[in-house]
Amino acid sequence: MGMYLDLDDVSADHPLAKKELAALRIAAERYETARRMNPIQWAAAWELNIKTGKPFDEIIDNMRPFMMPNV
Repeated sequence: MGMYLDLDDVSADHPLAKKELAALRIAAERYETARRMNPIQWAAAWELNIKTGKPFDEIIDNMRPFMMPNV
């Protein structure tokens, strides 16, 4: 393991690699949800964030079951 984690660290079950991989999976799921949103859905999520202060990532996470029901 050098300055950055790599596939060898993942295959060796390095704890930092596991943590980083889990964070990357969450980010990828958020991206897929956001990518499938139409402009009206995006605007509604943005408005909810502005009006309530609810974190945008949390809003996207809560929309996931409706955007990707079979996943």
